[in-house]
Amino acid sequence: MSTTVTVSFRNFWPGFRPELFLLPLLRSSAPEVNFTIKSRGSVDLEVVSVFPTRSDEFRHKLGRLRNRNSIPLSISGIEPDKRARFSIWFTGENIRPVANVWDLCLSFDPDSKLVKNIYFPLWWQLFPELLGAEFAAQSGIVEISKSWPLADFVNPRELDSSDGKKFACAIISNPEPMRMNAIRALEGIDRVDIFGRITGNPVVDKASVMRDYKFAICFENDLYPGYVTEKLFDAWGSGCVPIWAGIDSHGFINPKAVVNYATLSSMEHLVSRVEHLHRNKDEYSDTASEPLLNNLPDVCLMQHEIFDLIQKISSR
Repeated sequence: MSTTVTVSFRNFWPGFRPELFLLPLLRSSAPEVNFTIKSRGSVDLEVVSVFPTRSDEFRHKLGRLRNRNSIPLSISGIEPDKRARFSIWFTGENIRPVANVWDLCLSFDPDSKLVKNIYFPLWWQLFPELLGAEFAAQSGIVEISKSWPLADFVNPRELDSSDGKKFACAIISNPEPMRMNAIRALEGIDRVDIFGRITGNPVVDKASVMRDYKFAICFENDLYPGYVTEKLFDAWGSGCVPIWAGIDSHGFINPKAVVNYATLSSMEHLVSRVEHLHRNKDEYSDTASEPLLNNLPDVCLMQHEIFDLIQKISSR
């Protein structure tokens, strides 16, 4: 006889849909369990992210005012709902997991010694096919995988000639200083076109913009081991060579496919490397044809930890 587990999802980003990845993740971790989504409240399991509501922020600030000598329960201002029996904390943002608060943390942070944390960077959610179609997760139900399934990123790619393509572009919402300094420096080579919210012209379809350029500047918002988002995949999938700044602590990203500022000695070194590729057609072609990923993610450890948590729920 199957078990039914009630689950809620809260404090996620606008437009979040649990059925795209997180609900199939739960199903794939415990196939014999029926998961029923409920609103926040008395549930068996809650999955909580880091986008607080105003009421969450207010409670957090009030608690700090009452006891200025205490350490905040959560840097994000979010804490488990006491009405939920078990809580999983998830972030794709550059926010650290907090020890002794959550039953399980899923994040890009590679550190699991102090916190029961499993590595789960945001870019994995771009590819629900990691979980298998039998759990209602398949290529094409998340925006990026509609155009480029995961298998595309582990294979060499064949591109049309770069002749006629413009030099470089950047699609930016956050004018982070290192990113903007890189753009200014690279403009010494050729024109860099900037798109996105900071220009007052948000881009709906990134691929339709990036495909006209040889390079796409796609720095992460922060440099921290394991913090890898969708930016690389948008750029590479669109046919660009990504000019990136990130720390891939788990070795998924093929360094031959990108120009990574985080591995170079200086901004001058970055400019020199990009200019060399820009001026040398054969070397640019060699770099552009490299697969983006060295290997595929393995969700087994994450599924195992979730299964153990579900077992605890089922035994009570």
